Amino acid sequence: MESLLTGSRVYGTPTDESDIDVVCLMSHDEFHALLAMADNPDCETRPASGKASQSLRFGKLNLICVTPNEYDKFTAWKDGTAHLKSIAPVTREAAVEHFKSRGV
Repeated sequence: MESLLTGSRVYGTPTDESDIDVVCLMSHDEFHALLAMADNPDCETRPASGKASQSLRFGKLNLICVTPNEYDKFTAWKDGTAHLKSIAPVTREAAVEHFKSRGV
């Protein structure tokens, strides 16, 4: 499994209320194992089903799950995060638009 930290804690201005966003490249089996433990078990049953990624919540931890057949999405998160970090601080709205333009 590969992972990277993203979100306001990397390129924004986090507050005490901010969650911790981690993008994880994982197998479908790993996703299903984590899904069983997530705070949002009613989410879709597979990552990236019609979406760029699937988010699993564990309190303030937000795992953004991407599977190996969509490695390009993981790369887009990685490159996008690096870019936003280089121009930090970035607002949430600007970050959302940046990632939308990258297809994630």
